[in-house]
Amino acid sequence: APPAPPPPPPPPAPDIKASKDFKALMQLVVADAGVRAKLGTPVSAAEGVINGNLHLDNGEGDADLRFRLKGPKGTAAVHLVADMNDGAWSLESVDLD
Repeated sequence: APPAPPPPPPPPAPDIKASKDFKALMQLVVADAGVRAKLGTPVSAAEGVINGNLHLDNGEGDADLRFRLKGPKGTAAVHLVADMNDGAWSLESVDLD
């Protein structure tokens, strides 16, 4: 029998930073007064891994994410919790370390 073809490479992990939902959450985070006070503006997601969960189901969802932010005043770890209702995100909490 001929040798089996090699398995296809696994698909690359989706880049959560490129997702519209992450971008929508980032807009809320960078508008947070505490984030602006600590990091200055503009604030963006720093290089590195994003940990946590993002669930979406037909316009409803929730997010519990931890990642690093950077701004003119430095960097900080952020933990955000958010809910989506009718396709719109709202922050429940934003904590900086």
